Amino acid sequence: MYRYTLAIALMTLAACDDSENPLAPAGDTSDETQLLQNGPLLGKIAFSMRGVGNQTDIYVMNADGTGQTRLTTAPENEFSPAWSQDNKQIAFVRPRTDGANVVHQDIFVMDANGSNGHWVSPTPNSVSLNDPSWSPDGSRIAVWTAGQDLAYLEVATGELKPIASSLGQFKGFYPSYDPSGQKIVFGGGGTLFIIDANSFGLLSKIVLPPGLVNQHPSFSPDGQKIAFAGGVAHEPGADIYVVGANGTGLTRLASSPGTESEPSWSPDGNQIAFGSDRSDVDQIYRTNVGGGRRARLGPKGILAVSPAYSH
Repeated sequence: MYRYTLAIALMTLAACDDSENPLAPAGDTSDETQLLQNGPLLGKIAFSMRGVGNQTDIYVMNADGTGQTRLTTAPENEFSPAWSQDNKQIAFVRPRTDGANVVHQDIFVMDANGSNGHWVSPTPNSVSLNDPSWSPDGSRIAVWTAGQDLAYLEVATGELKPIASSLGQFKGFYPSYDPSGQKIVFGGGGTLFIIDANSFGLLSKIVLPPGLVNQHPSFSPDGQKIAFAGGVAHEPGADIYVVGANGTGLTRLASSPGTESEPSWSPDGNQIAFGSDRSDVDQIYRTNVGGGRRARLGPKGILAVSPAYSH
């Protein structure tokens, strides 16, 4: 269940092989244990790791992989952590049973040290919610539902509201705010969509090269770039890409024979953490945005996914 694919693409796209793809880099032969550095390493990384009882809990660690600290101990699997802009709280996904005794994924919030945990919504939501993303002012948490509807939670009340414009409900995956709080980017097949975070009007589209579909887009700290995981529709595997928020300069950043997923920017925009199954089990890696060797973070051989840098 922890292997990430792009089979959820919204459209069927023709495949393109590396021999015809100018974005294809040389094969990745990096030493996964080498700790790379491009200036000081800033921030902390929240992530989900398999621990006691074989369930996954939320942990935090330093940007070099040291100082791993377990924050949750619930019996359920927890994943997709997201820091509030002030780094005081972490939202994440936890299973929750509704009034009809049906289990859905819902959004739980706690302080950054693991204390004061609580559900965002006072009562369980009737649909599963995925991949929380805080608005910079902390008032909203964007999500997407199991039905691929974009929505957000009002943090003050826990009310779930649709992300919809006059044209109707937006469909897609992984909505994420830009640093100003004025834009939201989300994925949808071979296109990245950018909408106004208040009116939800469509601002722009970034159409990717034929055959490339996307997931987990996120703005860089300066709002000028977007990182995402991209792969060929209906085929296993994905790589990490970066593209300008204006649609220019598409670059493949991290590649392996396996699947790369869930890119997250460091506070200074110089590093990206991501998940990868390039070894026998999903692990977390970090790479320089300018290119270079990758570093594996955390103990080898223990499942770890969903990296999220603090701001």
